Amino acid sequence: MRKQSANFPADSLARQSPLGDCFAILVAGIICIGCCLPLPFALLIPYLSGTGVKVKGGDFFVKQILPRRGGDLRSRKILPGLYFCDGQVKLSVKQTERMSKEMEIEPRRKRKHFTADERVRIEALRKAGHTHQYIAEQIGCCRSAITRELKKGMVEHLDYRTYIVSTRYDAYAAQQAAEYQKTAHSKGLKLGNNHAYAKAIGEWICKGFSPYAAIHKVKNDHGITISKQTLYRYIKEGLIPNVTYKNLPVGKQKKRKGKVTPMRSSGLHRSIEQRPKYIVLRDTFGHWEIDSIIGSNEGKKESCLVLTERMTRQEIVIKVADKTALSTVKAMQSLKRNLGSDFKKIFKTLTADNGCEFADQAGLDALGVTTFYCHPQAPHERGGNENNNKLLRRHFPKGKSMKNKTQQDATKAQHFINDYPREMFGGRCSNDLFKEQLEKINLRNGKKVYQFFGIC
Repeated sequence: MRKQSANFPADSLARQSPLGDCFAILVAGIICIGCCLPLPFALLIPYLSGTGVKVKGGDFFVKQILPRRGGDLRSRKILPGLYFCDGQVKLSVKQTERMSKEMEIEPRRKRKHFTADERVRIEALRKAGHTHQYIAEQIGCCRSAITRELKKGMVEHLDYRTYIVSTRYDAYAAQQAAEYQKTAHSKGLKLGNNHAYAKAIGEWICKGFSPYAAIHKVKNDHGITISKQTLYRYIKEGLIPNVTYKNLPVGKQKKRKGKVTPMRSSGLHRSIEQRPKYIVLRDTFGHWEIDSIIGSNEGKKESCLVLTERMTRQEIVIKVADKTALSTVKAMQSLKRNLGSDFKKIFKTLTADNGCEFADQAGLDALGVTTFYCHPQAPHERGGNENNNKLLRRHFPKGKSMKNKTQQDATKAQHFINDYPREMFGGRCSNDLFKEQLEKINLRNGKKVYQFFGIC
């Protein structure tokens, strides 16, 4: 910590006593009249030891009047104790003993760039006419640093009164130049000239994969790998061929609806409140969420039955004829036949909404799987199911009929979702986690189960 006397500019803070001003002007006028000289254009200030100066915060005494740069006030002395002062000369003052408080200034850290506040101080000291050495001492750096800083921040200034152009240091211009220089401190594009990597990333995104999933699909096959944030920046800058923000699977966010209060269940179905609490933690295998999606409201309502395993987010997509309870029960019975005796090992509970397609609770319970029903208007109770529906909509868009869609299309979409790299799993896909759980189960016909889910 270094100590420094308080400095205050004469034009803004210091004000001489009225009696001193009158005396100085009177003496100067008598001298000028006696010497037949014109009255000086500048204000005459008596330089008397101990002259009182009123400053906000206490009484001060003048310690020294500092000369302006390029000239010495003492050389313009016209009378002992009288000096010219144009109102911009800086006064160095010290407090009286009654108000004595020395200022403590934190020493400036070395090898650091000037801050915006320091540049403002440099500009103020420069305008006051101080030397480079004095400014360096006040800022706490070497003189050469001040010299370089003054050169960088020089701008042309036009005096609107005299129309004279001069160069002076401007703190704002110096700060802008420093911020611009920081933008040049970069290692360059990590992508470089690796056009093959950019093309591969673009192809995966065009197939419906997100930037994060595309990175994990390409992996390190082309010698480099980039982060998700870097890829989004490359897309914005147009560095990924045939890809813009419009090509990304998820566009801008939809407007949030107002707060919806969940309605009470009708009591006809088994409520989700009766479901074991540990299922909420998603750390046990075999608990599924079920939903259905439709294409178009016009004409025949073909739909797809969608099942999502809560722990691994594994997906099953079954094409059904219509959105009825009978078609749903038939689709689940067909699924049970395909998996055989391993069905009960993989399916322990079902969580459905209150749609008409799941109205047959007895038919679903007959499969040997306990079915629970969410509260009305509470889709968040099947969050995994709803999120997977977003991926499924890339293959079955809303508003387009599913009349020409087949089970083969549904299976293709199922494999797409199960092989999709998930950020929540650190880039792993649902198939990887689902396979790990199947290996812990004593499957009777593991080959058939692996073939159904498309697991290698």
